Amino acid sequence: MTRNRALEILGAEPDAGLRDLKKNYRDLMRKTHPDSAREHDYPYEAHEINEAYNCLLSHLYDDDGPDDGQSSPKIRWDAPVNANAYCTRPIYQYAEDANGSVIGTMTVDDGKYMWMEDEDFPLFLKSLYDTARSVISDDDAAKDISRSDDDDLLKDITYLIAGQFFGSDSALGLMRPEADGSYHSRVMVELSGPPPQEGEALFPLRLADHRLYVRDGSGNELGYMTFCDDRLLFGIIPLFERNAVKVRITAGKTKRRSADADLWIIPTHEDNVTVIESINENIRRRLDR
Repeated sequence: MTRNRALEILGAEPDAGLRDLKKNYRDLMRKTHPDSAREHDYPYEAHEINEAYNCLLSHLYDDDGPDDGQSSPKIRWDAPVNANAYCTRPIYQYAEDANGSVIGTMTVDDGKYMWMEDEDFPLFLKSLYDTARSVISDDDAAKDISRSDDDDLLKDITYLIAGQFFGSDSALGLMRPEADGSYHSRVMVELSGPPPQEGEALFPLRLADHRLYVRDGSGNELGYMTFCDDRLLFGIIPLFERNAVKVRITAGKTKRRSADADLWIIPTHEDNVTVIESINENIRRRLDR
């Protein structure tokens, strides 16, 4: 299928970005898929729409050059770019069959792109993981060593790279802004100590293995904090690691091995370039350890 034919089937303009293509695709699949519509008046069927969408994901050019099948495809990804990031990362999208079932993933671009909601978060995590493996492999090749089975190194590099592509701004956008300038989120404390009383104030105690451990007012370690939305891990915990946040935590109801809690944070001002350079240095130090 040619690009022009795919654009016609999807009802898209030649300069359409991925966001517009996804919207057209989903609207047309709802309209034409046999599971949702027995009859429709669109001139193309669901399997043709799906084929056109997958074609455009693989051959959406930045320019209007000839669609001769020989040029290298360049996919437009509309996310902001972190120009100072340590490395690039792949952008993945799901490939689907004629019935809309996921049959795999495809790489639609590669660059220093920040995460945005158009990128499915499980695929974002896969991108981070694959990028970390590539960074370690390249460093191993330069040093003539092999650390392919070092799970701790892979975990640390993945976490550090995540901080370059999912920053505190992304995390704060997932929290509820309050009138006093703070941001609120429900969290949980995985208990390893005495359960707190509902309404009791909790306090940061220490950071270990990218986890924030909290204590009660008497100094007793209670356990570590987890987020109801896993995405917050990559944006909030680094603020604590950089001492770049003010915090208030109030305990909620206690369950068998965990306690609900409310978290309010106010991030302090940081220079983004300095933060990224610091992460880059931490990546280099971790690779040299």
